[in-house]
Amino acid sequence: LMSALPTLVLIVTLGLQARNTAIEDATQGLQGFVRSAAETQVRATTATRLLMENLSRVPDVQRADIATCTRIFVNVLRINQQRYSALHLVDLDGNIMATGGTSSGLNFANVKHFRDALKTRGFVVGEYQLGVSLGVPVLPFGCPVIGPDGKINAVLLASVLLSSYGDQFAEMRFPQDSFFGVSDHQGVRLFRFPETGELPIGRPIHGSVSTAARADGEEGLVEDMGSDGVLRMVAFRKIRTAPDAPPYMYMFAGTPKARIHARALEILWRDLGILLLMVRSEEHTSELQS
Repeated sequence: LMSALPTLVLIVTLGLQARNTAIEDATQGLQGFVRSAAETQVRATTATRLLMENLSRVPDVQRADIATCTRIFVNVLRINQQRYSALHLVDLDGNIMATGGTSSGLNFANVKHFRDALKTRGFVVGEYQLGVSLGVPVLPFGCPVIGPDGKINAVLLASVLLSSYGDQFAEMRFPQDSFFGVSDHQGVRLFRFPETGELPIGRPIHGSVSTAARADGEEGLVEDMGSDGVLRMVAFRKIRTAPDAPPYMYMFAGTPKARIHARALEILWRDLGILLLMVRSEEHTSELQS
């Protein structure tokens, strides 16, 4: 046993170092996953932005040719039916002039993405809402239609189906009690994988996580005791339409802290087990020799 003591000390020391490294690798992996998801979201929002800005420059859209606009919008929705649920052209009072769906008669004067599009004169992202056409959760976008004279003639409004977020996670195997979530700028839940009835879409996310995400910095890591009683390490990241724009979305990924530590200790216990077998083998050899 005394002869094995130096080896024991070395194994414990290296094991603790390996444990710390494993914990660091796990948390970095969590943050890396959120960054990857954020990059996917940025690309998707950029595609929506290009679509709406290009539509806003079409002469028939700038003239508010209802028949032509309707035909264009119907085709756009048909081609992108797995992503977009609505596409409207509304006047400066928020009334629908042309639509690719059946939402005529609605008024958008009081919705955030309509007001922000008029205020900023640029592409904007709204906040969580139930789509009127399909009655499902959507994230809306707005883009002003600016004429050659520099005046805003109308506003384009589009809605992205939040269910489309699930496509990239359908085949993914998350560790037990882990999750990926998305919220809008107010902290309202837009998406969660895996789904759970106790944490429905359209409700505020956990307060401590939301507070941490709203603090300074583009990303971070925080410990959070979930409503299910599981202590998790949660990585988060802010999503913006431009570097100087306020966040319009937050992304989160969390995994149980106990699971991270358990994986980190596996190497230590394995090495200690090997040492114990070696010591017992030496004892057995000594007994035979005596």
